[in-house]
Amino acid sequence: MDLDGIARRTTLRERLREKLPEILIEAASVVVALLLALAINAWNQDRELRERADGWKLVDSEPMVILWYRRLDQATAAEISGSTL
Repeated sequence: MDLDGIARRTTLRERLREKLPEILIEAASVVVALLLALAINAWNQDRELRERADGWKLVDSEPMVILWYRRLDQATAAEISGSTL
């Protein structure tokens, strides 16, 4: 039996047991930092959208126009527009 190999494995196991709390703390710190960055980004995007929306208020006197687009062939487009090709 190789006693040197057994001693090395035991030492590795002991070092891992000693380092595991530090590794878990660092991993948790990375996760918290990532979640914080995502939350700040979402907050910033909402703030920018609200700032842009403040300049665009819909008033009842202003009609709202919604345009629908679809691909038409020339014959159908001519019928819709009333023009002749």
